[in-house]
Amino acid sequence: MTILFIIFAIITATFLLTVFFGAPFVPSRRTELKKAFSELYPLSPTDTLIDVGSGSGTVLRAAATYKPKRLVGYEINPFLVLISKILCRKLPNTQILCRNFLHTQFPKDTTVVYIFGVDHLIPRLAAKIQESVDRSSRPIYLISYGFRLPNQKPTKTLDALFLYKISPAKPSSQNPQT
Repeated sequence: MTILFIIFAIITATFLLTVFFGAPFVPSRRTELKKAFSELYPLSPTDTLIDVGSGSGTVLRAAATYKPKRLVGYEINPFLVLISKILCRKLPNTQILCRNFLHTQFPKDTTVVYIFGVDHLIPRLAAKIQESVDRSSRPIYLISYGFRLPNQKPTKTLDALFLYKISPAKPSSQNPQT
């Protein structure tokens, strides 16, 4: 009985700690994901999709039906990573990583990022995507479920889904030396 209590306490503590470093686990709804990947941003075989806070892999499994080139999920809760790996084990070109997205580089071929986050993470995510875009010199599309980027207008909106195109920052004009 004591060992079960300890296991339960560890799992509970892990989920609570996740809230402090990320967002609480709230799975995306399949109906919304279908709209996101068919109407808002139609996924194609050339896309590499990043799911930030991939949880149990719901987004990855929904996106896999569109056969993108690659799917990558970042999740900081090791229990959810394990569940996601089990549920996504048969999906080709799918990778689930137990990492904080803020401390890793997105793959260079990233074309779209999906997030169902919380307000306090959105500005940090936008900065992280901008860093990746500037590094690759290619735009990345951001699908945000329920949260808007500050000071940016969505390219497209569908219900609670917002699509943003993050383009490389324009190089600052240098003053000519005289």
